[in-house]
This record gives sequence, C-alpha cells and structure tokens, in this order.
Amino acid sequence: MSSTSYGQRSLYKDNKAVQVGDVLTVILQENISGSTSADAQNASNAGTGAGGSVGGNFMPFQPTFGADAEVNYESGEQVSSNQGQLLEGYMSVEVTDMTPAGNLIVEGTRSTEINGEKHEIDISGTVRPKDINGRNEVLSYRLANAQINYEKEGGLNRITKKEGFIKRAALTVAGIGLSAIAVLKAMN
Repeated sequence: MSSTSYGQRSLYKDNKAVQVGDVLTVILQENISGSTSADAQNASNAGTGAGGSVGGNFMPFQPTFGADAEVNYESGEQVSSNQGQLLEGYMSVEVTDMTPAGNLIVEGTRSTEINGEKHEIDISGTVRPKDINGRNEVLSYRLANAQINYEKEGGLNRITKKEGFIKRAALTVAGIGLSAIAVLKAMN
C-alpha cells in the first residue's frame, strides 16, 4: 500500500484530494450583478392640408372648402436593466492533472432534468491544496482560471418586441388617408 493511499484512509489525517483521480467537492458561491440603462426619444410628424374655393357665374354664392389633418407620433423610451445572478450549491469534481507547483487541475460536469427543464453545469479550474478544507471542499471563488458554465434548456422564454419604423410608417399613411377623406368630404 502506498503512503498516499494510506494517508487517504488514515484516522489522523484529513481526507483531501491530492492526486490525479481523486474527487473533491466545490462549494458554488457565485454572486454576480450588473446594471445598464438607456434613454431614447423619438418623434415624427405627418401633416397635410388642403384649401381652395370654387366659384363661377352660374352660382349665386361662392362655396369654399378646406380640410386639414395632422398626425403626431412621439415615443419616449427608457430602458433600465438590472441583472443579478446567484449560483449556489455543491458539485463534485475530479482531479485530472497536476501543475509542476503541485496545484490540482480539476474538472466536473453535472446534468439534471427537473419538470422538463434540463440544467447542466460544467466546472474546471486550478486548486491550491491548501485551499481544500478538512472536509475535502473548496469554495468556487478559490478556483484559479475557473470556467463555470451553467445552462438551462426548456421552460418559459420571454420575447419582447420593439416599436419602430413600421408603426411610424403606418401612422403616417393613416394621417395622409384621413386628410384625403377630409378633403373629399369637403368637396361633396
């Protein structure tokens, strides 16, 4: 029996990962937050007018007609986004290699499916043996060159649409159409 495997089973030593193939637990404590904000103002105007008179000797009075229509479209938009991500839990990883300085290269993957939602997490990084506690655990923020990837598939997706050019164009066409109707009514 080698001294390393004896140390792993000893009553007097901590059971810590020390070589390739050993497993240790990563305590996930990732708390990331950020915020963004943006202000945008948009305005467009469409106006039209018509005026005139019709006259002649055959009529005892002089009729006049006129029409006017105006469409204003203004949009004030404020976008504010606050995002926070909290990833907590436990995950086991395996020692896959060692650096010349004696640090442990670790990797692990975990995949679960809950109510049709697939959750997958991948972790890799470098751990100093002195950062491993007596219960063979290391905090995630103690991993050097950490790559922590969490993905979720399924569930509800939120879709947002922005108002834009099409809405402004439709309002402009509607304004011109209303003006034309007003002119035609005044002529009748």
